[in-house]
Amino acid sequence: MTQPPNDDRAKLAPLLFLEGRWRGEGRGPYGGYQLETRVEQRGRWLLMTSAIVDAKSHQVTYVSTQVYGHDSDGLSLHFFDTAGSFAFHGTPVADGLRFDWRQGENWKRSEYWPQPDGKIRFRYESVVPARSSEVFEGHWEPA
Repeated sequence: MTQPPNDDRAKLAPLLFLEGRWRGEGRGPYGGYQLETRVEQRGRWLLMTSAIVDAKSHQVTYVSTQVYGHDSDGLSLHFFDTAGSFAFHGTPVADGLRFDWRQGENWKRSEYWPQPDGKIRFRYESVVPARSSEVFEGHWEPA
C-alpha cells in the first residue's frame, strides 16, 4: 500500500481508527444483522466496503461503498448504496466522528466512536420526513 504525502496523511489522521478488517453486529429496521467491513487507505482516501448479512439466513441483504477523505471544507464522506450517492460533510467530535448530509428536509447522519476494547460503535440514520426513517446501529471488532 502506498502512503499518501505527509500533508494528506495528517488530514486523514482523524479517520485512521476506521482502517482495518472488521466484523460486527447491529440492529436495523428489519432486526438484527451481522456486518463485514473492510477499510483500506487508497492514496489520500479511505475506501470502505460493507456487507450486511442476515443473522438467520446468512444472506447478504445490503451492500455499501463509502469513501472517506478531506476536501477544502474539511472531512468528507462519499456514500454509495441502493438509494444513490450522497456527499457528507464530516466533523471530528470529542469521542469520534460525525458525518452529515442534508437536502431540504431530508437528512442522513453517520457516526463512529472508537471504544477502549478495540471495537468501533456506529450509528447511521436516514430520514425522509412523512415517508421513512431508518436507523442502523451496532459495533465492529477486528476480524
